[in-house]
Amino acid sequence: MVFRNYPRDQLYRMSTSKLAKDSACFICLNEPLTGLADLPATRHLALTPNATVRSVSRRSADGARESETDIVPSLDLKWRPRPDVIVDATLNPDFSQVELDTPQLSGNAQFALFFPEKRPFFLEGADILEAPLRAIYTRSVTDPAWGVRATQRSERFDGTVLVTRDDGGGLVLLPNTYGTGFALQDFKSVASFARARLQAHGFTLGGLVTDRTLEGGAYNRVAGPDIVWFPSTEHRLRAQLLGSWTTAQPIDGRIRRGELGTGHAALIDWSFRGREWDQYLNFEDVGREFRADNGFVGQNGYRRVYSETVRKFRDLWGFNEVAGYLFAEYKTDPDGRVQYQQNNVGLRWQLPRATTVWTELRMNNLVAVREGGGLRKREQAYLAIESNPFAWWAKLFSELAYGDRVDVANNRVGRGAFFSFQASLRPHARAEVEYRIDNDTIDSLERVEGSKRIITQRAQQLLAIWHFSARDSLRTIWQDSSSKRAPSLWEFPVSSREDSSTISVVYGHRRGIGSSLYVGATFGRGRDPGAGSRSYQAEFFVKGSWTFDVL
Repeated sequence: MVFRNYPRDQLYRMSTSKLAKDSACFICLNEPLTGLADLPATRHLALTPNATVRSVSRRSADGARESETDIVPSLDLKWRPRPDVIVDATLNPDFSQVELDTPQLSGNAQFALFFPEKRPFFLEGADILEAPLRAIYTRSVTDPAWGVRATQRSERFDGTVLVTRDDGGGLVLLPNTYGTGFALQDFKSVASFARARLQAHGFTLGGLVTDRTLEGGAYNRVAGPDIVWFPSTEHRLRAQLLGSWTTAQPIDGRIRRGELGTGHAALIDWSFRGREWDQYLNFEDVGREFRADNGFVGQNGYRRVYSETVRKFRDLWGFNEVAGYLFAEYKTDPDGRVQYQQNNVGLRWQLPRATTVWTELRMNNLVAVREGGGLRKREQAYLAIESNPFAWWAKLFSELAYGDRVDVANNRVGRGAFFSFQASLRPHARAEVEYRIDNDTIDSLERVEGSKRIITQRAQQLLAIWHFSARDSLRTIWQDSSSKRAPSLWEFPVSSREDSSTISVVYGHRRGIGSSLYVGATFGRGRDPGAGSRSYQAEFFVKGSWTFDVL
């Protein structure tokens, strides 16, 4: 199926297959592709040597300087032994040219923050790795020394196997019911991922296996099946069951070999999309000992019931669609103690130019952020808008939540607002500009001396790309993050102010797939005046690659 969105005064959808507006499964409605018979056999082997020259210099507040220059050779291999099978391998990969992660607010986060995968080697077959529960998360591989992946796609079967050596240097997620703990990944390990899906007659039967084995023999392993069933184009039913086996245990702040711990995670959900009603129901049960070191599981030890009920009215009051909805959630720990509860009601308004407006009341929400710390009541008003305003303004998204704000670190409720704004612009045929800002404030509800502002945090990014030609481009990214606190309102010592900023400039010249030249520079600054800390870093790199066809 060839499909295109065409946003103008109205949003038009054009496709080569007839699509029901309420269909929950586009793949179910694809047309057969015929006429491809007696094709020549395909065998292809390509080698891509890479070389990166990198110079890094650092300066601290006391004036101490250090610098280093490295030459990093690497090699990529791509082999297609059959039309439906592709094998990728990499040795000592370097990802200097990859776009920086968009900064997120972390000063009041209860659970770990998710960042999408951007490194090219890990993107092949990435859709196959997706599953209802995030037991596979390739960003858990922090510093790959080498990697091998084989991927097969056929009419009824998709599968991929990935094995990589991780030199570490990041963090290991240690989930619990009330937050996400961390341990240093100061070890080397071998990370293995395998995922397969078999499709037939409206069913997709899948399964996954992951393994993280550390030097010394400690390990974390996860395995289990999943199933997706489309009884009709409006209904979808999914289920997944996983088990984990772990001897890589946190001991004195480090991951070491310990006693075997076993856990489970189960999910079942049902989705219905009809002309007048949308309904989604979800149930999850994750045990206290479940851990997925190759995945992204920031919380365990909970049972969750979640539902979305939407009633749609089309061509009402001059709107394309008006929908009322109720989003409800009830989460407890395994002993039945409430950990989270929400009952959010709202209206969704759809207008021309792919514009959607959400108005929502979040009443009597309950949140627990600390074991034995009780429940915190939260009530908010929420407003959001998404639009494609003009041909040169491709996307607008903004949201505002005002009312009670849970102060996670100090286990209390304050008053404040979360605001976010995103814009994607095309001011010129060769230019792309994206801007995003997130801002969060929490004020104390109690009478205090001095500032009542518990925390203000802000994160923003400006990304600009200029396309000189189809082969040449210049990408510039500016990022800034800051936090301000009133230390007297915190239970433990904190800095009154922290801020950091980064500028990245990368020029890219691409002659073809795998043949490219990148030249870039990154400048970063971090300051913590309360701790007397200040640091500067500058990095320059040149990276070249050239693909050779061996077969």
